[in-house]
Amino acid sequence: MKNIKVKVKFFATLRRFGREKDVELKYGVKVEDLLNILKIPRDEAHLILVNGKKAEIEHTLHDGDEVAMFPPVAGGNSFEESS
Repeated sequence: MKNIKVKVKFFATLRRFGREKDVELKYGVKVEDLLNILKIPRDEAHLILVNGKKAEIEHTLHDGDEVAMFPPVAGGNSFEESS
C-alpha cells in the first residue's frame, strides 16, 4: 500500500507543535494514530477537524486531507451564571 500525505494545522496552545506540518503516513492511519505519531496528548487536542468537518479519533485519514487541531476552550460566562 502507498503512503498518504496530510497537512496538519495547529491552533492556540497547540502551536507549540508548530503552525503547520505536512506529514506522510501509512495508508489506513486514523486520527488517533496521527496524535500518537506527533506525540500530542489526546486531552490537549480537544477539537479535531478533517477537511473542515468535526472528526472523531477513529476517523480514517486519506491522501490530501487537512487536519486542524484545537485545544479545549475555557473562559467566559455561561448563560446560567449571567442571570
